[in-house]
Amino acid sequence: MCLPRTAFLSRPPPRHDKKETYHRDWIADLRTDDIMPTVIVNMWPGRSDDAKRRIADGITRVFEKENVPRDAVTIIMNEVPKNNWAEAGKLCSD
Repeated sequence: MCLPRTAFLSRPPPRHDKKETYHRDWIADLRTDDIMPTVIVNMWPGRSDDAKRRIADGITRVFEKENVPRDAVTIIMNEVPKNNWAEAGKLCSD
């Protein structure tokens, strides 16, 4: 079964040792006034506008807890049909 994976930050993490493919603490190294996060959420179609509002509010609250102003957070929601999404070599619609 395919499960949607979401939330990509628009600013890539700094490069690290080749053995380390992802470094979670890179956000903490940034100054708060340097951050104007854009979160891209890729999800399957079907959520109501109310559900999308709750998702947007929840994501925004996470950044507010990190002292990022609410107005600085941008969220883009892409609805990707299951026939345009594949994992492990198979379409998620299969």
